[in-house]
Amino acid sequence: MIQSPFENTAMETLRLTLSGKDRFPCAELFGRGVRLGVRAGGSVRELLCGQLGVAESYLDERIQTVFVNGRAVDDVNQSRVDVGDVLSLSAAMPGLVGATLRRGGHLAVLRKNISYAGSDTGDDRGGGTVTLKLFNMVARELGPRLLERGVIAAGRDLSGPLKAAEPHVKAVERSGAPASMAELSDLLDSDREVLLRVEASR
Repeated sequence: MIQSPFENTAMETLRLTLSGKDRFPCAELFGRGVRLGVRAGGSVRELLCGQLGVAESYLDERIQTVFVNGRAVDDVNQSRVDVGDVLSLSAAMPGLVGATLRRGGHLAVLRKNISYAGSDTGDDRGGGTVTLKLFNMVARELGPRLLERGVIAAGRDLSGPLKAAEPHVKAVERSGAPASMAELSDLLDSDREVLLRVEASR
C-alpha cells in the first residue's frame, strides 16, 4: 500500500473501494488538477520517479509534454518543482502544436518564449504540496496509482467523478467511519478539501 504523507493530519479523508481501479474517471479529475503532498525543491524526474513511483522508462518514453506553471519543460533532470507549483503532464499530442510542445523536440525553439527556464530560489527542499494535472493516456495510466497513494481535491471537483464511479463502488469510508454515497452530498456540494484514496477490491 502506498502511503500518503497526509495520512495522519486533521484533513477529512475519503476512502473508496471499487470493483477495479480502472473504474474511476481519472481523466476528469486529473484534468482539473489535484494536490499532492511531496518533498518539493527537486527536479521533475526526482519528483515523478523518486517520490511518486513513475518508472524512468515511462517518463522518458510516454510523457512527451511537461509544463511547470504553464511553461514547457525540456530537461526533466534540471527543471525544478517547488511548493505551490503546477506540474502538467501529457503523452504526445498530434499535429504541429504537439510537435512544438514536445520536450526536447526539434521545434522547441519555436516556443522559447513559453519554455521553463528553471527556478533560482535556491536548493532548499521541504514538504508541501504541488498541483498535478494529467491529460489523455497519462491520466488513465498514472491516475489509479496516484489515487491509491492519496490526492487532495475540493469536494465540488469530486462530485462528477464520484457519481460516474458510483456503480462500481463496493465500500465507502469517510474519516474512518463507514458511509454511503448518499451521505457524501454535503461534502460534494462544498469547497472543503478532502484527501481521497481509491483502492480496488481484493
